Amino acid sequence: MPFIPAADEVGDLESGRDAASRLYQKIATRHIRGLRTSQGTYILTPSGILLSSRHSISEDELAEFLADGIGKYQRLSTRERLGRAIRASRTSSSRYPEDGLVLSLVLRKFYSRKPVGRAGIGVVESNRDFAWYKKKEAEQFLPSTPKKGDTYNVPSYLVERLARYHFTDTVRAFADPYPARCVKKARLTATVLEVQNGVVKLRYDGTIHSEQDDTPRFGLARSRGRLPRRPQRSFQANLLGYATFDQAKKRFTEFELVALGNHRGGGERSSKDLVPMGVALTLAEDTPLERVEPFHLEWYLWN
Repeated sequence: MPFIPAADEVGDLESGRDAASRLYQKIATRHIRGLRTSQGTYILTPSGILLSSRHSISEDELAEFLADGIGKYQRLSTRERLGRAIRASRTSSSRYPEDGLVLSLVLRKFYSRKPVGRAGIGVVESNRDFAWYKKKEAEQFLPSTPKKGDTYNVPSYLVERLARYHFTDTVRAFADPYPARCVKKARLTATVLEVQNGVVKLRYDGTIHSEQDDTPRFGLARSRGRLPRRPQRSFQANLLGYATFDQAKKRFTEFELVALGNHRGGGERSSKDLVPMGVALTLAEDTPLERVEPFHLEWYLWN
């Protein structure tokens, strides 16, 4: 019995006009009074029948919830499960960079003391995101003619993409991109460790510093109605990584980069004090589970 897990960014689904958004808006519900989002886990049949939904991050609760959903699904007839056949569209609007660089991000906070009170509502320690680079952008993460011992500064706009759109407090789910003026430093230097048989080994060193003291009270216009923000926020971190680039295939076969530093502020539930935060970036696998659009993809301004 096939079950297909899927994940998407709830903000776009709540306001979108495409087919997926319209379906989500039809089934979505706000599970918790006062919580201004329909974020949650939904169990849906291919025919469009909503079997169950839940807003929880508890593994035990979700395991019980999924088991109950399987039971409900098994009690349905084949017609109820599958509905009528619909011819699938061959077109796709995905901007997934098939021949570029796709990175999986894990953001984690290291609380010395977990938040309490209002700041502790729904507290989580980690979250995920993805960062995308087109083919021509990916090739700018190393010199065009690399030689052992070369040092090379990755173009700042590629590093600023991480600083502005990805190194934000998405651990607490609500985080707007930093305006360009708020990125004080975004540097990444590549050192060529080895070039052999068309394979380039690289080391990356760098630093990120983003800071803002006038964050809009309720975030960006498209996010109005969500949780309030704190005006002050910042993230300052050092970067270290290693990568392997295949010149014949013109793509990275290995890529690991870590950012470790201190984060402050942002969302109403973010700490006003400095909290250590780390971000691990690795090559995403080419699977449906890792083809999820970056949280702030629309800000890339890709054509």
